[in-house]
Amino acid sequence: NLRAIGDIDLIVSLELWNDLAEKYGVTVQNGIKKIIFPGGLIEAFQESSFNTESSDDKAPTFSSRIANAEIIDSLPFNSLKTVLYFKTKERRKKDITDIKLIEKWIEKQTLT
Repeated sequence: NLRAIGDIDLIVSLELWNDLAEKYGVTVQNGIKKIIFPGGLIEAFQESSFNTESSDDKAPTFSSRIANAEIIDSLPFNSLKTVLYFKTKERRKKDITDIKLIEKWIEKQTLT
């Protein structure tokens, strides 16, 4: 309930990645490998999708992201702290509003 979403990003296993890549192909945008499903609203990523040349030992791993997923309506989602980490790291223009919304939400949850 923070805001309407425009797309869905999926984290997939290497095995599923390979199956999807064979079916839909792999796209590289800004150095990030992803599989874009027909219609463009769903994108799949896996561990090697991201450039890891400047290793960040604070970055959540895919396995920790899956293990710490928040379950909403029976579906697993990245925790808001994980989303905040990546949006803060990237600080793209489109992330700035999300960062403020997430920080406000987390602060509100901490107070209650």
